[in-house]
Amino acid sequence: MLKESITLLLVVFSLSSFAQVQIPPSGKNNENNEELPLASVPKQVRSAFEKDHPGVRVTWEIENAQYEATYTENGQKNTVIYEESGDLFGTETRVKSEDMPTRIIHYISQHYKGSNPQFGKKITKANGEVNYYVKADNNKQIFDSDGKFIRSEKD
Repeated sequence: MLKESITLLLVVFSLSSFAQVQIPPSGKNNENNEELPLASVPKQVRSAFEKDHPGVRVTWEIENAQYEATYTENGQKNTVIYEESGDLFGTETRVKSEDMPTRIIHYISQHYKGSNPQFGKKITKANGEVNYYVKADNNKQIFDSDGKFIRSEKD
C-alpha cells in the first residue's frame, strides 16, 4: 500500500510539472500575443504603470523585450510600453486613417495599390518623438510625425 501511494504521488507530481504555463523569457517576443500573467511582469514595471494609472484594469504582453500594458480609457484602447527597468518607452494609440498625416495615406495609395488601411497606430516615445505604423502588404510601414516614410518591417 505504501509503495502504491508513493508511486501515485510521483505520477501526480510529474504531471503537474508538465502542466505549468510557459512564460516567455525576458527579451523574447510573445509571438502569439497571449496575455502575460501578472506575476511575470517585473515589479518595477507594474509599479510604474500603477503609479500613472491607479485602479485601471490592464492586460500585459511582452514584445521586443518591452512590456506592453493595454487598457481602455474613455472608450479608447491604449497601450503603454515599458522597458524591463520600469522606465517608460512610450505610448501606442489606435488612430483612424483620417487622423493621420495625409502624406501617409498618399504614400500607401501610391506604393500599395488596392490597400486602404482604415486604422494605424500612433507611437509617442517618452522623448516626445512620434511615429505612425500602418499595415500594408502584410508589413508594418513606419512613418515619422510628418508622414515621411521611414522603413518597412515584417509584421
